[in-house]
Order: sequence, then C-alpha cells, then structure tokens
Amino acid sequence: MSSQSSFMFENQKLNFSDKTKHKLAKNYTFTENLAVIFDLEFTSWPGSLGRNWSLANEYKEIVQIGAVKIETIGNLKEVSSFELVVKPIKNPILSDYIVKLTRITQEKIEKGGILFPVALSHFKKFIGKQPTNFYVMEMT
Repeated sequence: MSSQSSFMFENQKLNFSDKTKHKLAKNYTFTENLAVIFDLEFTSWPGSLGRNWSLANEYKEIVQIGAVKIETIGNLKEVSSFELVVKPIKNPILSDYIVKLTRITQEKIEKGGILFPVALSHFKKFIGKQPTNFYVMEMT
C-alpha cells in the first residue's frame, strides 16, 4: 500500500503517491532542499494558444502568478504559497474566454490587480535568497 502526500494549490488538492515521489526523485536532480512550482495565467481568447497570440491587438500578458514552495526531501511538504493578480496594460479588459477558463474576473483585476514589475518584485521576495529549483508546465 502506498502512502500519499498532498498540498493545496489554487484551491485544488494535489496528491503525490510514493510512486510519484520516487519518480520525481529519479527524474530530477534537486540541488537544494526547496523547489518552486509556479503557474502563469495570460490574457487569452479562443484559439490564442494555437496561433501564438498572433492576431492584431492580441497580446500575451500575465494576469496571475501562482506558486507553491515545497521541500524536496521527505514527503514534498508545502512550505508556502503565493498568488497575485496582475493588471494587464495592453489588453486591460479580460475576454469572456479567459474569465470562464480561469475564474479571474474583471472585478478582481480592477480591485486587486497590480502592475507586472511590482508583481515580479513580490514573487522574487517569495522565492527568497536561497537557491531554489523551479518547475513549470507550459501548454504547447
């Protein structure tokens, strides 16, 4: 029987079985005791990904940064989490498509969105000064 480790990320419970933890350890060489797993959400419209945001006035701007910092030893325990809404500049009004996909509303952007340089500064503080491994999944 395998045991499971879990942590919350963007209101979703993520589970890691012993088999998955072994696979992570086998496939990745961790140089430090911490890893940051992060996810970015971008302005988007139906088909944006497939055409690489190539239409006129279709700019790929970050609208959310989410991350968890986990220990890479033991059971991949969550150390801390991070989430910020970023205010897009070139396309300040979100498409219905991205609102439905991410549940990031125009109201969230207006009330809590911050400019990208400020968001990046906060993210760097979250990461900290210690060397940290980074892992991200990008849809291609």
